[in-house]
Amino acid sequence: MMNLTTMNLIKMRIDMYLKKIILSIALLGTTIVYANTETNNTLTDINTHQLAIDLGWLYLKPMSNNHTYAYYVAGTQPDYQNWHAQSVNPDHSSALELGLQYTLKENQLNLAIEWLHLNSHDSASVDGNQTVNLANIEFTGPPFEMSPPVFGIRHADAKLTYHYEDIALNLEKILETPKWMKAKVIPGINVLYLKQNLTSKFSDLVGSEPTPYTYPLLPDPSFSFQIEAISKFIGVGPSLGTTGQIEIMPGLSLIGTATGSLNVGTISVQENFTSTSARLTREGIGVSKQQITVPNKTQIVPGFDGKLGLLYQLKNIYHHSTNINIEAGYRVISYINAISTINPQTLVQPGDNPDVPEFSTGTMAIVSMEQQDRPFNMNGPYVEIGFEFL
Repeated sequence: MMNLTTMNLIKMRIDMYLKKIILSIALLGTTIVYANTETNNTLTDINTHQLAIDLGWLYLKPMSNNHTYAYYVAGTQPDYQNWHAQSVNPDHSSALELGLQYTLKENQLNLAIEWLHLNSHDSASVDGNQTVNLANIEFTGPPFEMSPPVFGIRHADAKLTYHYEDIALNLEKILETPKWMKAKVIPGINVLYLKQNLTSKFSDLVGSEPTPYTYPLLPDPSFSFQIEAISKFIGVGPSLGTTGQIEIMPGLSLIGTATGSLNVGTISVQENFTSTSARLTREGIGVSKQQITVPNKTQIVPGFDGKLGLLYQLKNIYHHSTNINIEAGYRVISYINAISTINPQTLVQPGDNPDVPEFSTGTMAIVSMEQQDRPFNMNGPYVEIGFEFL
């Protein structure tokens, strides 16, 4: 039989082994619980969805190559002349951009919608002198008519308006990059609306002396001739872009975006002529209205939208729930064949027969014309502020 001392020794060893086993199990359980807690926290972060709102102000200059509304002509008529094209040169106009973005962090995706709006209004005018002497008269007329029937016109003014709307629906894929940079690929759908209206008006018919080829023009205070050229495009199509952000210093980054689009839609164009004159009044017409229209056509309009700027980020604002992004830079937007125009080429010339309709009588007869597609461009600085709600 074992004595009491031996039994106590065995009991002590058993207790010691049990304590080690229990302690090991406890440590293992603690490790498992801690690991699960970390895993759950990480998944919670990944699954966090994020909403962002952007508000932008742009100062853009709209441009095309059809802003010529008149020619100013000087020199001895009709032997030699100097022609000076008169164009509306648009100023920069304010534009508004709104954006909404929803981030799915677990998929590294952004669902985004952006809307850009511009309405611009510009004007120009030109005046000739008041003499009727063919040796030194200065007159003005439309680009398609520089012959004696406009020798007596001394004033022209023009108004140019643009209405531009662009809506982009994008699915942005966030790329894996080093910590100091960010990059995204941006496929999407683009919706484009563009309307151009160029209205020119000719007046102040002081008259002119006869030439060896034409009859004299009498003064006509009631004369006016307005030409309104309207082009409108509505289209939709795919877009593909990329954006990159490089950190210069904490909170400050260089950012750039380039997007191409292919817009397919319908373009419509028309030219309206409205005129008054003493001759029209005598014939009981009062106001003459003429118009040139062509059938609407399907048009493919390639587009480019790019910007380069600086981005300053304020992180974890308002109880660590909001990031504020302030961005400023330069923007360039360009479209090919987004505007269409109809241009009268030649008119019926009255010669020495005053009964033939011509421009200074408030009407005209067109012999030929052409339709031409033209580009549309905008460029200028921008400022944008964005809010990310974490």
